[in-house]
Amino acid sequence: MIGKRRVSLAPLSREVRVLCLCQSLLSFGLGLAFPFFAIYLNRERGLPMTLAGGGLSLAVLATALSQWLGGELSDRYGRRLVMVSALWARALTVAVLAYAIWAKLPVAVVVGIHLISNFVSHFFEPASRGWIADHTPPADRYRAYGLLKSATHFGFAVGPAIGGLVADASYSLLYQISAVICVLCAAAATALLRSDAPGPVSKADPEKDYATRIDANFMQLCALTAFLGVAMAQFVVPLSLWATRFLGLRDSQMGYLLSINGLLVVAFQLPAVNLFAGVRLTAAIAIGTCFYAAGYIAVGWSGGMAGLVAAVVLLSVAELLVPSGVQALAANMSPVEVRGRWIGILGLSRQAGSALGPVLGCWAMETAAARGLPGHWIPVAGVALAAGVGYLLLGKRLLPDEEGLVEEGNTTDETTGLGLGT
Repeated sequence: MIGKRRVSLAPLSREVRVLCLCQSLLSFGLGLAFPFFAIYLNRERGLPMTLAGGGLSLAVLATALSQWLGGELSDRYGRRLVMVSALWARALTVAVLAYAIWAKLPVAVVVGIHLISNFVSHFFEPASRGWIADHTPPADRYRAYGLLKSATHFGFAVGPAIGGLVADASYSLLYQISAVICVLCAAAATALLRSDAPGPVSKADPEKDYATRIDANFMQLCALTAFLGVAMAQFVVPLSLWATRFLGLRDSQMGYLLSINGLLVVAFQLPAVNLFAGVRLTAAIAIGTCFYAAGYIAVGWSGGMAGLVAAVVLLSVAELLVPSGVQALAANMSPVEVRGRWIGILGLSRQAGSALGPVLGCWAMETAAARGLPGHWIPVAGVALAAGVGYLLLGKRLLPDEEGLVEEGNTTDETTGLGLGT
């Protein structure tokens, strides 16, 4: 008999909690600066919105490639080594970027450094997601990835609020502070993360044929995630430009909006996971896409700060359900010996959509706004709804354990040997 997805009341492992602490520090450092990079390019360096969005899209494409490589390397050399190396690389490149902004180096140089920083630092993500899966049984992965998401948003809740105030005075100082935070994060990971466990990380065979190891269901998950990524990518960069350019908000006000999002996710992520404990992962994701659609429609028709706050609340509900569910699905569907590879491919797919999102969003924003329309937000809502239908169709073909459901009385994760508990 198949029961509902069990959410243990016991604490998650020390390894998971330490990783979440490091993720919180990292997201705080990134949240200080990343949301304001497009604004810096547009306002301080005079780039049109489409070019500013295009520069960020290139950065996301670099991130997509590093997702795949990071997953491969984490299977081959271990999760910890890849994570720690990526964090130190992030700290170094952000420091160089701070200097480039302070010295007012050519825009191409600044964007190039930003690309390099994104490339080297995002080896961390697939390795960290693989680390979570290695230390957590399938029934608890939705909760574990929810805690990781909550840790991420805790940093983003504080970072943009402070970053918006600093950005009003100096973009260079913004990245200097971000570099210091990234150093602290790298040092914490180096000191606190133990060797990979349980057992040695399996070494993926480079001669294995991808086609024989990645099934059609997982490829559909990747395609849907890339498609939805176009819509999800509108949240930070296009929304920031919409708010500051067309609605007249200050950088600090945009920082407050992002902080509201972060605080809501921190406060309600784990309660939301518990609330949806009896729901198939694909169904929870589909419900989340409906909230994305409602939030983007609200953005298009908002006239100022109050309307954007309401829209951010709806988008935050979507974030409670979708990213953690997608990560849990990928971990549950992936064979343990190539888990990093599969999670990296999912990350590549998501980032490919995220790379396309800002450039399409900024182009559509300029075009639609020039005609007096509510931006491009209605089509974006349609993309989110269409993706939700796709996830529901995918769910009809998945096994219960892939959906995070367990048989009553089954207490063992067959892929890792971890006990599920009671």
